[in-house]
Formats: sequence, C-alpha cells, structure tokens
Amino acid sequence: MRPLVTHGRQGAAVFIRADMNALGLEIGLRARRDPLWRESIVYLTCLHETGHALGLAHTADFADIMYSFQFGGDIPDYFGRYRRILASSGVWLLAPTWGFRAIKEAALGGSPWPAIGMCAVVSVAYLAIALVCLAFFERLARSRASLRLA
Repeated sequence: MRPLVTHGRQGAAVFIRADMNALGLEIGLRARRDPLWRESIVYLTCLHETGHALGLAHTADFADIMYSFQFGGDIPDYFGRYRRILASSGVWLLAPTWGFRAIKEAALGGSPWPAIGMCAVVSVAYLAIALVCLAFFERLARSRASLRLA
C-alpha cells in the first residue's frame, strides 16, 4: 500500500501480490492443493491492505485483520481459521466452489449440470452486486475527486 494525495485529498494505491510461494514453502504447497485456502489468503490480504488504505495501522492482536506477522504467530493457522469458517459454512456462495463440484461430479461419472447452473446463478448475482457497487463508487468518486492529468 502506498499513500497518495491527489488535489489535497488522501488516497492510496493498493498492490496485492498473489504469489503464494512468496509466503513460504508450506503455504505455497498447500495453496496448490487447496484452492479455498489460496482464495482465503488472497481475500484476507486484500482486506488487510484495504485497511491500510483507510488509514489503519498494524496491531499485535492475532485475531485482528490488521495483525502484523512481524509479531510472530502461526501464519498457516492465521489463514486457516478463515478457511475453516468458510468450509464449515458450506461455501455455497463462492462460484468457484460450484465449478469444482461440477468437475468432481463429471470425474466421478455424475452430472455436472446442477453445479454448473448454480455457479452461473451465483456469478450473475455477483455481477449484479458489482455493478451496483461500481455505480455507487463511481458517483462518489466523481463528486469528490478530479481526474485531471495536469
């Protein structure tokens, strides 16, 4: 995250590097075997960096999204907690989960179409939510900022 000031207004440039191998061998190997684990890490990292963009600092509280691994702690367990919550809830709202189910059903000789249909439904719902959010944030940005290059 890099703070920015544009026309007197604070902002931030957020960069997320989704290279699991950069987090160590154990995390890299597990991320290749477990897509939900990998997506949990990417999501929590995005959330953490967005916190910085909003002005939040690191904390020493292991349960906090702004926790810094410089304080130590079990990194796989930190990300694993969220992954366990997702797994226990069924993760039915994640379109990739339904895609994986379709592949698994097809590989086992079953019909992938129910899972593909649910994947499509969830994807369309996400698209609708994204469009509403985009329109909101675009209006907000236009009312508060300038896009001038000079």
